[in-house]
Amino acid sequence: MHDLLTKLASNLAVTSATVVGDAYDLKSQKNIGTGTPMFARVQVVEAFSGGTSLNMQTIISSAEALNADVRVLNSSGEIPVAELGLGAVHYVGLSKIPRGVDWQRFLGLRLVPTGTFSTGRVTAHVVDSMDDNAQDELYETGRPM
Repeated sequence: MHDLLTKLASNLAVTSATVVGDAYDLKSQKNIGTGTPMFARVQVVEAFSGGTSLNMQTIISSAEALNADVRVLNSSGEIPVAELGLGAVHYVGLSKIPRGVDWQRFLGLRLVPTGTFSTGRVTAHVVDSMDDNAQDELYETGRPM
């Protein structure tokens, strides 16, 4: 299940350069999954073609642009283009999102392509399980996950 406010990417195009999705502010927004394993559910909304593979990474950063003091929480590893067809779903762990003053404020998704893709787009949300049968059940806005 996911909440519309936990969006990490919306129709995000990937070509030849590393791209990052939307930043989720862990400090000013509601707490998500504090102390609970969570996942980024990444769905292909336009099939990938032309490149070799894609590495999906969940990251945290001190900057909203997700470009300073970046730490990788987890990585999908290299996903071959054959597994990036329309509708394909991949999960990347978030580890346990801890509280703490020294932890980075912004959560995001970084996509690192190998090769040059001519097409390929993803949408991603934070979810609390890898149950695709529950994918359409949205949390009420503001309800803790």
